[in-house]
Amino acid sequence: MRKKLWTYITFTLLIMLTLSACSTNMDNTQEQEQKDEPTATSIINQSIDEFNALKSLHIDVSSNQTVTFAVDSQTQNQTIDSSLAIDLVQQPDTAFHIEQNTEYPEVAEGVASETYFSDQGMFTYDPIQQAWIQIPEENYEHTLSLYKIQYNLSDELSWFTDQLTESAFLLTEKEDTFIVSFDMPEDKKKAFIERFLKHSMPADSVGNLGINYEELEVTSFTYKLTLATDTLQPQTRQMAFDISSGEDLALQHELLATYSSFGDIDSIVIPDDVIKTAQPVNSFPAS
Repeated sequence: MRKKLWTYITFTLLIMLTLSACSTNMDNTQEQEQKDEPTATSIINQSIDEFNALKSLHIDVSSNQTVTFAVDSQTQNQTIDSSLAIDLVQQPDTAFHIEQNTEYPEVAEGVASETYFSDQGMFTYDPIQQAWIQIPEENYEHTLSLYKIQYNLSDELSWFTDQLTESAFLLTEKEDTFIVSFDMPEDKKKAFIERFLKHSMPADSVGNLGINYEELEVTSFTYKLTLATDTLQPQTRQMAFDISSGEDLALQHELLATYSSFGDIDSIVIPDDVIKTAQPVNSFPAS
């Protein structure tokens, strides 16, 4: 009888130990899965690394901007529709070719321009003079800063990771893409928009618009980035915001960037006729 009882107790203990081990393993597995689950910031940081490592890519950017302002107590609208096609080489050195079309429906016909940049120099087609000009080297930094806001996605994403907490990042997964968006406090929205406008528009243009950043109010702001889940390379970047500055100025801006041709562009070749005919900007006749 005692032998049977002892056998029963031993068998029961073995079952309990086995169940306990299974439960512990399941808990450990669940904890590990939670640890392995990617966060929005970790995905963004990996995406920054992936973008910086790309040898080359193509970017198409379309934007629409409408400014409403008062002139002599009359409200006027100015709309700017812009599209850019950018061939960008990042490795070993930065080089690009940008084709830009800009239309001003209310005031003028559209204009088209091109810009080349490589170790051979920086050359821009001036649609007003209908001629190529060569940008002096001392102006590279300023001119490049205006273009980088359009093509350098890693700088923009780094701003988000530096300025925002994890709770501000919203991450969803749909089919073969990660979708990253942001729930940003008002002060961060203002800071981002101010950064964007100052980098994408020359200082005199911002001044002419009458934007007073101390009076900047954000009516709406959305930002959405889609990344391929397998490579974390960017697919699209969408942004839209409505702002006002004081009582007499309002601005609406929408932007869509599409990324493609990763690693397919070997180099940027500046045509010989561009280099030969380009006039130095410091000797270019005034318009």
